[in-house]
Amino acid sequence: MRLDFYWANRSFKKAQKTSGLTDKKFCMSILPTAAEGLRSAEERVNRVAQRLSRLPLSGDASVPEDVVDLSAEVVALIEAKNLHGVNAKVAQTAAELDQHILDILG
Repeated sequence: MRLDFYWANRSFKKAQKTSGLTDKKFCMSILPTAAEGLRSAEERVNRVAQRLSRLPLSGDASVPEDVVDLSAEVVALIEAKNLHGVNAKVAQTAAELDQHILDILG
C-alpha cells in the first residue's frame, strides 16, 4: 500500500505543477486524509497486538485467566482491517482523480 500512496502523492504534485496552482488554498487533495486514516488503522492494530501480547504463554495457574477478551480483540482487528481497506481505496481513488485532472489539463 505504501507504494500506491507514493505514486498517488506523486501524481498530485505533478498535477499541481502542470496546472500552475501551487497555493495550498487552491490545491486540495484527499491523500492527507487517507494517509491519516491508514496511520489510525495501523495504530489500532498495534494497540491490539500490545494487548494480545499480555496473554500468558503457559497454563500457569498463578496468572489470572481474564487477561484479554479475545472476542473484543478480534472485533478490533476486523475494524482496523476495514478502516485500512477504506482508506486505501480513498487513496487509490484520489490518485485516479489526479490522473484524470492531469489528462484534462494536459
